[in-house]
Amino acid sequence: MRYITNQPELGVSKTFGETGLSWIDGGDAGNNAKLGFNVPLGDKAAFRVAGFSNRLGGWMDAVQPNFDVNQNVNGGDRSGVRLAFKFAPSARLSITPRLVYQKVHMDGWNRIDVYNILANPFTTTRPPVRLGERQLFTQIEEPFTDEFLLGDVNLRYDFGSMSLTAIGSHTNRYVLVVRDAGALTSSITGGSIGLPQQIYTLDAPLDDATKSKVSTAEVRLSGARDRLRWLIGGFYSANKRHYGQDLSVVGFDTLAAPILGAPYGFTQGLKAPRTTCFGPTWTMT
Repeated sequence: MRYITNQPELGVSKTFGETGLSWIDGGDAGNNAKLGFNVPLGDKAAFRVAGFSNRLGGWMDAVQPNFDVNQNVNGGDRSGVRLAFKFAPSARLSITPRLVYQKVHMDGWNRIDVYNILANPFTTTRPPVRLGERQLFTQIEEPFTDEFLLGDVNLRYDFGSMSLTAIGSHTNRYVLVVRDAGALTSSITGGSIGLPQQIYTLDAPLDDATKSKVSTAEVRLSGARDRLRWLIGGFYSANKRHYGQDLSVVGFDTLAAPILGAPYGFTQGLKAPRTTCFGPTWTMT
């Protein structure tokens, strides 16, 4: 994936921006704003910076077991900044380093639940929850964040009959997702094991954490003569990704131990640090 942004302009001083509003039928309002500057630094250099912010309106409602409804839970915010510097000591050579940063925070998911296991006449004694249009069933909030940083540098040199382009980049990305896994855990503790409702309706937040680092390098040599155009180059990429999953059912150990005849703390051995695991873990404490 390539992130193509406007480049700094030599000898040009300008300020630019935009703003806007939006509305979702049956949901929240949203807005967006952007402000930036292009600033020359003498005749051979310039930098360009732009900041942006978006509020994304939500339209999904989260129904709770006690019949409370959290309105428009899938809204969120996106903000970031782009900074680029261009240095052109001659008409043939230009060097352009750039930084791009963005952070996204969403309050919920675009999910419609047709059936819920925690509030229906088949699995609990609680009154059933009737889900309407654009509704989901949760016991806990389900936020997620996505933080992204890109740094790259672009070098171009014109030999006249051919041109050289060399690009190096590095990206860091961290994603943390929280989901309500109550339907999953209750299907096991209430369905497979057959434990009482006070146990299988415990809160069960499932945390997904992903850390990704990607480094790339590319070199291209291209030219044209008469009706012939040619290009030769090479590309290198290194991708390192850490993924961890942690599911905690807080209070399970205390409530389930007397029923199962197990000693207190019998599930502690399942626990693993979220940031060091590479596969799913299920922790009941």
